[in-house]
Order: sequence, then C-alpha cells, then structure tokens
Amino acid sequence: LGIPFEGEDSAVAVIDTGIDAATPGFRGRVARGRNVITNGPADDDLAGATNGHGTLVAGVIAQFVPQATLQP
Repeated sequence: LGIPFEGEDSAVAVIDTGIDAATPGFRGRVARGRNVITNGPADDDLAGATNGHGTLVAGVIAQFVPQATLQP
C-alpha cells in the first residue's frame, strides 16, 4: 500500500449507527449507504450527530486514511 497510505481510490466500510455526512471534516467523502433498520439512506447517524458511534469511528478512520471514501 505504501507508507503513508492516504486512501486514494479506496473505500472503508463502517458498519455501525451510520455516518453523519454533514460533519465538516468529512468534506463530502461519505457515500450514501443503506440503513438496514429503516431501509433508507445511511448518510445520517441514527444515534445523532454528537453521540453517534458510527460518526466517531468514521472520524478516526478519516484521520488515518484522509482520502478514502467512507461507506456507511
């Protein structure tokens, strides 16, 4: 992969409460995804933007691979 690996041309799946796509640090990198509970889009966090575990996990991933697409 090369060191450091920036994540270009790759995606990282986050299987969690969803990812809040409106989070400024994600800069439009969140794919639409699918919410298996509501069968709707998963580009919003079911637990809320401030308490959502999926958004928190996606933030950690974004620090390590800053150019990867985040797939909820």
